[in-house]
Amino acid sequence: MVGRTYNRKKTRAASNMNMGEEPSGGLPPSTEIGRERGNDDREALVINFFYNPAFPIVADLNVPLYFYVPSGASVVSVFLYLPTIHNQTDKSLRELGNTNLDIPGLPPIHAAQMPDILIDRNNEIYNELLDMSFNFTNSRGIISNTFQALEPRAIETVEEQTSRGVFPGKQIAKIAEGLERSGQRFFWVVRSPPPMHDSGKWMSLSATDDFDLDAVMPKGFLDRTRDRGLVGKSWAP
Repeated sequence: MVGRTYNRKKTRAASNMNMGEEPSGGLPPSTEIGRERGNDDREALVINFFYNPAFPIVADLNVPLYFYVPSGASVVSVFLYLPTIHNQTDKSLRELGNTNLDIPGLPPIHAAQMPDILIDRNNEIYNELLDMSFNFTNSRGIISNTFQALEPRAIETVEEQTSRGVFPGKQIAKIAEGLERSGQRFFWVVRSPPPMHDSGKWMSLSATDDFDLDAVMPKGFLDRTRDRGLVGKSWAP
């Protein structure tokens, strides 16, 4: 199997990797785990995405967690964007019919052509997958079955969203639009997108806590949602 690991701090390829092996270059060290778990020297856990319910348990144990997705980067991109789609409408994808979904890194696709497990938002499985999508961004990394020549656009998109733990400015604006249209109460933690070069490439891999929320939000968003939403910077318990 040829795989690719998307790491929130560093992205790397992992070739000929089995589930019982660590990604190329080893997994991130964790000095806390050794102290908290006695002689157990396991420093990270790789789980199949079907085992998403284990995420909060592993998080409580302070064990770095990687999701293994046997599909390619295109599928990972769909799941990373699912929360944005969910917040942009209160309808199921089935009801949106031929509405085009502009998923980053993928060609436009009709809402009704999405996988059956995603087209009904009232389905229990849909809710589990939505929860998994949120957990993807909070995990230490995602391992998928792909390679650069197969789906370069999807791989680039996933790397942009996971290796820095931040979203591009355009996607922040779309998320804000969805939250405002939903009418729901919310608490949203936003990380400032790192600065970009004129060529469109990131100039830095680090975000900053010192930034103007109004500058990264749609004009007037904070004032219009002040009574039902709270937007914070960078971190929340």
